[in-house]
Amino acid sequence: MPRAGRLSAEDRESISRGLGAGASLRSIAVSIGRPASTVSREVARDRGIRA
Repeated sequence: MPRAGRLSAEDRESISRGLGAGASLRSIAVSIGRPASTVSREVARDRGIRA
């Protein structure tokens, strides 16, 4: 069951590392136990893109 609330610093670091390794957003989401849409929004927010 996904955790409710905001992403932790650890989640954000996992997303960053996954992107650096060329992992898909979906595989990153599975690895941190979050919906792919949450990861997608975080990546867009970090890049300054409106999701």
